[in-house]
Amino acid sequence: MNRITCIDMGGSSIKLGIVEKEEITKFARIAYNSNDKFLTIIQFLASLIDKNTQFLALSFPGPCDYANGIVLVNKQEKLQDFYKKNILTALSHACKLPIHNIRMRNDAESAIIAEARYGIYASEKRILGITLGTGFGSAIIEKGNPIHIPHRYAKDGSLYTIPFNKQKADSIFSTRGILALASSMGISGKNVYTLAIHARSKQQQAVRVFQEFGAQLGIFLSKQLDKINPAYIIVQGGISYTFSLFSHSLTSKLRIPVYQGSFGEKAALLGAANLFSVEK
Repeated sequence: MNRITCIDMGGSSIKLGIVEKEEITKFARIAYNSNDKFLTIIQFLASLIDKNTQFLALSFPGPCDYANGIVLVNKQEKLQDFYKKNILTALSHACKLPIHNIRMRNDAESAIIAEARYGIYASEKRILGITLGTGFGSAIIEKGNPIHIPHRYAKDGSLYTIPFNKQKADSIFSTRGILALASSMGISGKNVYTLAIHARSKQQQAVRVFQEFGAQLGIFLSKQLDKINPAYIIVQGGISYTFSLFSHSLTSKLRIPVYQGSFGEKAALLGAANLFSVEK
């Protein structure tokens, strides 16, 4: 199996790619409204997919029953009409593909699997990967495969549900979290991109926002290390392009190395395609 169409569903954009022999040969980023109706989004996805597509891999935010295609995302700021709907069945009908030719996995897991298998810091050691973007995702990869270490807040070991500073981690280590932090420090910003521009131009308030963000993330992750016991941490996701702005304060709170992912926004596409690797 040499050609796989891959979709990474984000909170504000869809990444679409063709993966051939573990390389992305085509890539596009398309803006969309993640809170449109379920069937509207399904039809939109089908319109993006080449009619000659035979295999489709989907990177999708959790929680979900990934094996059966049931979306369990609920009470979040995205995909609000997807709750308890079967995305695999819907895509099978819309794209006229056999359902066994469509597979899906968690978006954070997809991105970190790509880094662990094919990235600059690829390793068979245990890796903790986090994704910072519309939400806060995580995955633990060992020998190139995901493992799950359950805790009291999530059976699958996801970190986003863990309370921190009287909030869920997802509300802090995400786009809305960093913008809320900026607001609490007297900076009004429409998006992280603008905030990063201010920080890179040495505007001290913006610099401090990223420093504080990194420090809080480091404190949070330090509390997870004893149970997970990773060799190192990889940071992925939309906010990871600002890594240089918060990396020092982040690593100062940790006893293991932290690296920025090497595939950027394309990582989840590679990791999703890996679902078909057995047949390659």
